[in-house]
Amino acid sequence: MFKNLKIGVRLGVGFGLVVALMIALGFVGILRVAELNAKIDYLTNDLYPKSLRTNAIINGVDEDARSLRNIMLADSEEERNNQKARIDANRPKYVDLFAQQEKTFSTEAGKAALKAVIDVRVEYVKVRDKTLELAMNNQKAEAIALLFSDVRKYQTPYLENLKKLNELQNTLMEKAGSEAEALATSTRTLIII
Repeated sequence: MFKNLKIGVRLGVGFGLVVALMIALGFVGILRVAELNAKIDYLTNDLYPKSLRTNAIINGVDEDARSLRNIMLADSEEERNNQKARIDANRPKYVDLFAQQEKTFSTEAGKAALKAVIDVRVEYVKVRDKTLELAMNNQKAEAIALLFSDVRKYQTPYLENLKKLNELQNTLMEKAGSEAEALATSTRTLIII
């Protein structure tokens, strides 16, 4: 069939096929880049901020624990008030961080992990505040006893649940990163071939 066509027509058909192939390759490349962009957006605008917020909560809990300890160790009322002010300054931060977390978790695993954190947090805050009240009233023995019993009883699972929440986010980030890497590799291979 091609033998009967003039050389110009054959070249035109061949050039047309090459152009069609390049257009198809360009279209596939654009689709793949859009998919890669969605993965990167998911990583940077969803998963990573959740992990940052969880780490901020963990750091705040640690800071509050140090401040509570310092209140119990402090002899001056001024130092106890300074440490209490640090704890009080963190309270609205927690409210904001948890509100953001509740808005952004969409998977069942994520919602369940966040609920586990919030459930134990309620009890932790109650006993921590009671301990804080005792320490601020210079009832050190009672505050220390509560610190080593009820505060520890709730603080440990609170921090463990926060770490589990972070591990979940890290697992999802690693999965999304691997998927993005595989997509980039397959796109590069497709374009080269």
